[in-house]
Amino acid sequence: MSEHAGSNVPPPTPAVPRQRRLRIGAVVALVLVAGFVAWLLLRDGDSSSSASPIPARSTALPISVKGLHTLATLGIPIYWIGQRPGYKYELTKTPDNRVFLRYLPEGTKIGSTTNYLTIGTYPAKNAFADTRRLAASSGSVKLPAPKGGVAYYRSDTPTNVFLAFPGVNYRVEVYDPSAGRAQDLVTLGQVAPAR
Repeated sequence: MSEHAGSNVPPPTPAVPRQRRLRIGAVVALVLVAGFVAWLLLRDGDSSSSASPIPARSTALPISVKGLHTLATLGIPIYWIGQRPGYKYELTKTPDNRVFLRYLPEGTKIGSTTNYLTIGTYPAKNAFADTRRLAASSGSVKLPAPKGGVAYYRSDTPTNVFLAFPGVNYRVEVYDPSAGRAQDLVTLGQVAPAR
C-alpha cells in the first residue's frame, strides 16, 4: 500500500515542472556567464612588441554577438565596429582590464598569430584629457573624431589609432594591418560600444 493512500495529497510526479526547468536553465546560463567573466578577470598576460595591441601569451576566446551584448549588460564595455558578415569574433582580456576584440575571417583559428583588425578598450580615469594631450605631442598625427572625441596615431605606428570621448572613462585603440582602414574606421565614426 502506498504511503499516500487515504490522503488528499497526490503522489509526487517524476517529471520536473516546465517553470522549474526554465529557472534551472536561467541559473545555469548565469553561472556560465559569471564563470566567463571570472575567467576574464583572473587571466594573465604581458606586453607584445608587435603593432597588434594584444599582449603576448594572452588567451583568446571565441565570442558571439550575443555574448558581446551580454557582457555589455553586465557593465563590461567593449568597443567594436558592429557585426560584419564573413567574420567571427575573438575576445581577450588582461589582468588590468584591457579588452581586445579581434575580427577574424571565417575559417581562421582562434588564437591565430596573424594580425587582423583589433579594437582594444582600456579603462582610464582621464581618458579624454590624456588622449587629447597625447594627440598634441610630438610625433602624433591628430585625426578628426566624431561626437566631440579626440583621435590620433603615432607617425611611427600609423596602424594603431587611439580614440577617446568626453565623459567616458575608456580609451579605445583601433589596430588594422592597413593604416588607412584603421584611420577610416575612426574618422568615419564606425567605432562604438557594443550594446
